[in-house]
Amino acid sequence: MVFEKYLSHSARRFPKRLEVLLQPAAMACLAMGILFLVPNAAQAQGTGGDELEPPFVECCKNNVDQVNLRSGPNASDYEIVGILVMGETCKAVGQSRAGLWIQILYASAPGGMAWVNADFVILHYGTGDLPIVNPPPTAIPKNQPTIDPTFAAQFSSVLPTRLPTFTPATPAPTITLQPLVTGGTGRGLPPAMIILTLLTIGTFGTILSAMVGRR
Repeated sequence: MVFEKYLSHSARRFPKRLEVLLQPAAMACLAMGILFLVPNAAQAQGTGGDELEPPFVECCKNNVDQVNLRSGPNASDYEIVGILVMGETCKAVGQSRAGLWIQILYASAPGGMAWVNADFVILHYGTGDLPIVNPPPTAIPKNQPTIDPTFAAQFSSVLPTRLPTFTPATPAPTITLQPLVTGGTGRGLPPAMIILTLLTIGTFGTILSAMVGRR
């Protein structure tokens, strides 16, 4: 009787123990499957990993884990069409004129071609150099910025049509001192003569006043 109860109790606990053991194993298998599928899905965009023959590019270098692919050899004029991740390889078919960008085969890009910056990939050369490829035309912006002429006219009426001009001030007249000319001969009296004459007149006037006062 006791043995039957033990078996019944063990049978009820066995599924729980099995669940505890299988759950971590299932999670580990799922994580490994995801890690395996992601690189292979990304690599499917290229032309096939280690089986490629040179020339081909391999991602990545300069401490980056992935690099953008663009529709042309310029980061500012061309849009992103895909990415390369660490360890992914793609067939190289050409290069820009300066050799800064490499054209590669990329299935999901428009025309099956993409451009990658040469600073972030390792280029495995073949028997010859890559040919120079002319860049494709740049995309035209969808929305061209325009200015409403009615809105612009409101500001143009406020601004002066002509800038003020600077008029210099009239220069002040200069005063020139002319030498004093006396007499017909052009020579004036010396100062000593004038002083002596004044002293003589003063002395004579003083004596005359004294004589008149005594009378």
